[in-house]
Amino acid sequence: IRDVRVALGKDTIHWSALMDFSQIPQLKILSSNWLLGGLLKGETPVAMTLKLLSDQGRATIEVKRVMISRTTFEGHTLDFLVKTLVLTAFPGAKIGEPFKLGYNMERIYVRPAGITVKISD
Repeated sequence: IRDVRVALGKDTIHWSALMDFSQIPQLKILSSNWLLGGLLKGETPVAMTLKLLSDQGRATIEVKRVMISRTTFEGHTLDFLVKTLVLTAFPGAKIGEPFKLGYNMERIYVRPAGITVKISD
């Protein structure tokens, strides 16, 4: 993974990079998939938009949009890809479901100026 860029918005994180999926052990399964194999050959531009919602010591990360090369995935197609491919490669990932924040974190605020973490008393 190289040329990583991150931009913050209100409760959103926009991430992009150049990735060679065949060089990342957990993601090799994606490059061998017949559906994505052609998109994932060699070094590929990838971009994602994630939404982070948190409160009361819990957080949820939602994948809103993924672009691989020039192909954009959103909505039901993106949900299908996340469930069948990404969660297969990373079975412990919590995408679209709440998870407990550790270290007494109450909430995480994502804003264009930065990320703030509220610690509970």
